Order: sequence, then C-alpha cells, then structure tokens
Amino acid sequence: EGYLQKRQTLQCAFILVDANIPPQQNDIDFINWLGESRIPFVIVFTKTDRLKPQDLEKNIDAIRQALFQFWNELPQQFITSSNKSMGREEILKFIGEVNEQYFNMQEP
Repeated sequence: EGYLQKRQTLQCAFILVDANIPPQQNDIDFINWLGESRIPFVIVFTKTDRLKPQDLEKNIDAIRQALFQFWNELPQQFITSSNKSMGREEILKFIGEVNEQYFNMQEP
C-alpha cells in the first residue's frame, strides 16, 4: 500500500487479472482500493489464449459486471496473451504515451 500511495513518480499501475477464472474478490478489492486511493491504473486481462473465444468473453464480462457494482465507468483495459503476443503493441504504445505525458510535465 505505502509503496503505491507514496510513489510520486508513479503514473499508472497495471493490474493483471487472470481472464481464465471468474472474478476474484481480491482483484475487485484491490481495484476498488486503487480507485479510493486515486491511484491511476489500467486493467490487463492475461492468459486469454487458454479459453475458447465465447468462454473468454463470458469471463471478461463477468469481471466487468462485478466491477460495475462499484464503478460507473471502468479504466482502460487490455486483453493480452503472452504466448501469442496479443495486446503487446497496444500496451507498449500506452506506456509510451504515459511516459511522454510525464516527461512533458517535467520540462520547465
């Protein structure tokens, strides 16, 4: 907790959520804590290559619905697979944008 709350240079936390399993209470609690603490974050759905597309969509929708019980709007989300490199370019682009914004704020 302290690390995330006191990191002045932290621009965005990446929350890895296993898309193979139903929503986990510890994921929901942590995401809610980040929101309450006003820590910027995105959600990265992982291991998405392990399910059939319809099962994957069902699990991701269940996770989103669990979050919508607490949130009016969800943060940006990425759907990834390390085995297929799916989502890699999108995440790298996002990191580049966040870094650019940060460094632009640091210039006098």
